[in-house]
Amino acid sequence: LIFSKLVGPKGKVFAFEPDPENFRLLLKNIAENNLSNIEAVNKAVSDRGGRAHLFLSEENLGNHRIYDSNQKRRSIDVGMVSLDDFFQDQLVDFIKIDVEGAEPFVLGGMGKVIKNNPEIIVMIEFWPHGLAMAGFSPKDFLDKIRGYGFATYLIKENPQNLELVNDEKLLKLCRGRNYLNIILKKNVTTNKKS
Repeated sequence: LIFSKLVGPKGKVFAFEPDPENFRLLLKNIAENNLSNIEAVNKAVSDRGGRAHLFLSEENLGNHRIYDSNQKRRSIDVGMVSLDDFFQDQLVDFIKIDVEGAEPFVLGGMGKVIKNNPEIIVMIEFWPHGLAMAGFSPKDFLDKIRGYGFATYLIKENPQNLELVNDEKLLKLCRGRNYLNIILKKNVTTNKKS
């Protein structure tokens, strides 16, 4: 709803939700708020199209995962799509990614989107514990982010105030099960030590 308001009537918001129950709530929310600039997509975002198991959390409807975290979760079959396949050559200004540790899959399926939209801004959850559960090295994930030419920024109390942050500080801030939402922006000074 916030993004719908921000983009206005000439903009478009695409909301991806693989869980049928969450998707039903999403559609209800869109309808009850009479919003015409949101397109809801009943799929998980990943690095490819096809099908996947969505492992469900009974306690938190925002904690479903497309990987088995060995927590004996019930799973359902869902569709998947990559952002490259979905958006083709469309202009994309902003992407928000929060997929409980599966962020490398999403990033792996949006290389063309990043290339075709040099001013794109990405807000992404950085959760090393979740990345490790999904089978990814947090450091390798940060290297992949840098490989796309992104600098990483912490979101300060005032959203207009971003702090450039390096990998060492990010990893330190996210020790244990801590996580952060960070901003990825292209920066001419971006390098491994930025």
